[in-house]
Amino acid sequence: MLTVDFIGAGNVATRMATGLHRSGVKVRHIASRSTESARTLAGATKATAVPIDSIGRGASMVIVAVNDDAIRTILDMAQPQDNDTVWVHTSGSVSMDVFDPMKFPRHGVFYPLQTMSRGLDVDWSRVPLFTEGSSAETESMITDTARLLTPRVTHLSSDKRRQLHAAAVIGCNMAVYLWSLSETVMREAGLDFEMMRPLLEVTLERTRSLPPTEAMTGPARRGDLHTIEGHMRSLPPQIAGVYGFLSWEILKIYHPELTDRI
Repeated sequence: MLTVDFIGAGNVATRMATGLHRSGVKVRHIASRSTESARTLAGATKATAVPIDSIGRGASMVIVAVNDDAIRTILDMAQPQDNDTVWVHTSGSVSMDVFDPMKFPRHGVFYPLQTMSRGLDVDWSRVPLFTEGSSAETESMITDTARLLTPRVTHLSSDKRRQLHAAAVIGCNMAVYLWSLSETVMREAGLDFEMMRPLLEVTLERTRSLPPTEAMTGPARRGDLHTIEGHMRSLPPQIAGVYGFLSWEILKIYHPELTDRI
């Protein structure tokens, strides 16, 4: 029977551990800096909260689901007991080389391309999961485990995964920052950001059938400098700077002859 231990009890660990538990995997142990969080997750998965030095003893796999900057520290603290145990981390930006092959002979990566929170369940069947392994046998085991969560499993090298993660930050995290600027503008005008949601939903829907470069609309896409300049005059300086820079970048793609006029 496949058995998994977790180091970490935050958002990713919680969603992943509960997903594997529902798929019939035996989640055995949870270790976390927060004893309370470890106990909560252990209770949800019929596991046991343990100290980190107890993790991995007899487990098929150990999943290290912690912040990127904590992975190396956690691996230094870990005391693997069994050379057959596969150790993986869930980071998009940390190389597989973070594992010392002498200490962790079988290791790899188990990266889900999805934002996760404890308050929202995850439909794992829609989540792409990217794997990497230190050997063909190890990667096969990681891939088989990933497929218990989702059919959308793909091998990806550390370099390609880092590029994917950067693309995700641009497309999601930075997009949310722009939404926050939009919300600020609307709030200052006495408007509710809820008015914007149908437009955001339709915009995202367009990218299902069109590449983003073809789904682009708006004044910069049209080369409408009059509207761009009017918007910039009406915006607070910081937001106007962001608006102007992005408009210039869009003009470079669709109307390069106009970029010296903004």
